[in-house]
Amino acid sequence: MRPPERRIRKGFDAKGVVNVELIGIEMSELTRRSRSLLLNHSDLALERGLEPGERVVLWDSISGDYHSGTVADIDFSERDTHYRFEIGIRLPEELALDRITGMPSTSRTLEPHDVVNLLQQLREAAPMLSTLHGRALQS
Repeated sequence: MRPPERRIRKGFDAKGVVNVELIGIEMSELTRRSRSLLLNHSDLALERGLEPGERVVLWDSISGDYHSGTVADIDFSERDTHYRFEIGIRLPEELALDRITGMPSTSRTLEPHDVVNLLQQLREAAPMLSTLHGRALQS
């Protein structure tokens, strides 16, 4: 899936509610390293303004990679609204599409035994995580 550069596509969950926006951009090496991105509202062709803390999916048209993103700051000028996005983790295409559409992909199913195994792993790791958390608070 290759969205046009600097175009937004709304994703909807099963109830028809906007899930996340897909924003196609060109990320320079500096942008990827700094994990921060400044964009103008007028360059994005948004139908609505974004809110602080709103999550988005960023698509890098240079590398073809998807990244999670968050609206970190919003600034207003006489001519435009300016957004600063924090660039999050790289997302596999399947997960990016899940977030955009609000629907899990059909190729990935979770069986009850998968959930039970995950809960067992969390239960086994809980004492260690609690100890690590306590040490971190003491530091």
